[in-house]
Amino acid sequence: MAIAEFVDSGSAVQRSDIELGYDRRRSPRTPVCERALIAVQSEDSYQKLLGVEVLDISGEGFGLFASEHVDIGRTCTIFGDDTSPRRIEGVVTRCSPCQDGFIVGVTCCQRMAA
Repeated sequence: MAIAEFVDSGSAVQRSDIELGYDRRRSPRTPVCERALIAVQSEDSYQKLLGVEVLDISGEGFGLFASEHVDIGRTCTIFGDDTSPRRIEGVVTRCSPCQDGFIVGVTCCQRMAA
């Protein structure tokens, strides 16, 4: 099933006005504005699928915007758009409320190549 079926096909909204308050990343963030899909593992081993906006990326992880709260400490898999078969495993390390949703921080299980 295509990611577009889960994620709104409209263009992503630039959310550069969101203030994070603090930054714990060791490497610089690169702004991104694209849609993705994450599968979040729950306590009962089921996965919840969420359409998200990728706000930024660094060598250690991602900054995402989600319309729903995601529990910190949950493992997740991030899937790119239909043109990218790549998937990245990570752990939710932040979920802060903002404007009309949540800023979600995901730390990757393996450091990404530059």
